[in-house]
Amino acid sequence: MILLINTILFACFEGTQDSSAEDTSSEATDSSEQPEDLPAYDFVGLDLILTDAQGYEPVSERISIAFSSDEAFDFSGDCNLFTGEYTVDEDIFNGIVMTRTEMGCSDELMTEDDWLVSFFDGSPTFSFSEDGSMTFQSSDATLTFSNEYPNINLVGILWEVDGYINGDSASAWNLETNPSFTFLDDGTIELNTGCNSGTGQYTFEDAEISVTNQSYTLMSCDDPDIMEMEEHVINVFSGSTLSFSIDQNRLTLMNGGVGLTAVRR
Repeated sequence: MILLINTILFACFEGTQDSSAEDTSSEATDSSEQPEDLPAYDFVGLDLILTDAQGYEPVSERISIAFSSDEAFDFSGDCNLFTGEYTVDEDIFNGIVMTRTEMGCSDELMTEDDWLVSFFDGSPTFSFSEDGSMTFQSSDATLTFSNEYPNINLVGILWEVDGYINGDSASAWNLETNPSFTFLDDGTIELNTGCNSGTGQYTFEDAEISVTNQSYTLMSCDDPDIMEMEEHVINVFSGSTLSFSIDQNRLTLMNGGVGLTAVRR
């Protein structure tokens, strides 16, 4: 009886050892066939707005972040625009703020500007969700950005130029001050060419804008790039009728084959 029990136990033990060996071999084979790679994140072209904040109460009505290349990004609240460079180390976002606009705002907004710089300079972790939202997390706060833009009208918004279209080609310039424009409620358009300022009158119907009675200051700027981009902007708005389209927070204006893109600020 004892001999029979020992025989059964030995057989069970031997079967268990064989099964374990087979599982290990199988796992090794699966591992070699499907190597575990780090995820590849594509930031380029992302243009997101803050939709949720934990651990921090935003002052700005709108906080945004955008990635123009695999190393350049910008962000802003309701005050200044910040640009910088970034690198990614696994799930760590290493941002370095390089430049900023110098707008004077309320103390609360200026304090928020400093807080945002500290947040992105502080190497927060990041993650993406299936809905396309992007979450940054530091030891103190969690910020979630998404592309859930509301319907945007043309009027009453500061549009900042970020792209220049000439025929089939489009380009972007790293200028100290980007051109901008605003369509006001009273039918007036205000323009900043990056060097000079201008005004005009506009009417729009469907997807077309008519701009008339334009006038500009006549300052001469030292930077040839600014002068070249100023000429491009003036050429776009010199058309009697412009076509336009809005995609999320980005506006495209075309005067025939010459045009520009601008982002809501």
